[in-house]
Amino acid sequence: MFRKIIVETRAIATLGLLALLSTNTAFAVSDSYLDSLDSEAEALTESRQKLTPDLDQQAFVEELSNALPESYELYTQLDESRRERIYHKYLSDNHIEEIKRYIDKQMEFHKIHLQRAKSQ
Repeated sequence: MFRKIIVETRAIATLGLLALLSTNTAFAVSDSYLDSLDSEAEALTESRQKLTPDLDQQAFVEELSNALPESYELYTQLDESRRERIYHKYLSDNHIEEIKRYIDKQMEFHKIHLQRAKSQ
């Protein structure tokens, strides 16, 4: 009886080992597939982290309104000279985060300028 239990236990262990090995192969295949999906997602993310390079100012403003509506709203509140600065910043660095930071910075300067003008 003990012999039969041992044989059955070995058979179950062998089947379990085979199942585990075949599962690991499936994981390896799916891992390479997932790696390729990750690469594609990373490439898409990188492309979305930048605005289209070298646009004229009108096209830049249009893309800004589509890609970054909140930043565009701030941009429209700025005077023409600050808008020009933002456009030139975009020409030298079209990374979205840099453009957003620069618009915020220009808005801060704009508010300071307005406060000074009010106090005079």
